[in-house]
Amino acid sequence: MQTETILQLFTPYIQKEVAELSKELNETWDFRQFEDGMIKLTNQLEACLIACVLDNCLTSADFLEQLKLLGGKLGMYFKEYRTIRIRLCNGLQLNITTPYFLKTKPKRGRKKEAQMGGGGIWDWKFWAFWGKSALRF
Repeated sequence: MQTETILQLFTPYIQKEVAELSKELNETWDFRQFEDGMIKLTNQLEACLIACVLDNCLTSADFLEQLKLLGGKLGMYFKEYRTIRIRLCNGLQLNITTPYFLKTKPKRGRKKEAQMGGGGIWDWKFWAFWGKSALRF
């Protein structure tokens, strides 16, 4: 799985960074700087894992099929995949590819003027994102 690959790639980087932070802690005795370095390191790992899981889920055929069924009930159709930027609760930003849906045009009746904002990336509402930010942020 892709998350295992990320963990294998991050392991030497984490070991090197922790060794540097430990060495710096022994020299300066500044625990706050050590703690900040560890938090940055875990935030980077968290962002990579979240991006991997979201990418796998959003690009899967099963998920797209479920969204198409739900979109059909809401009068929307799948147009394309778009890349958007989201912000995690730790402040880091990720570029994510997600399905983009448009409103279907009415089949009969009088014509209405085009409305702004007819399309949307509405699958984020189901995952507790507000706008493009995680709710904890």
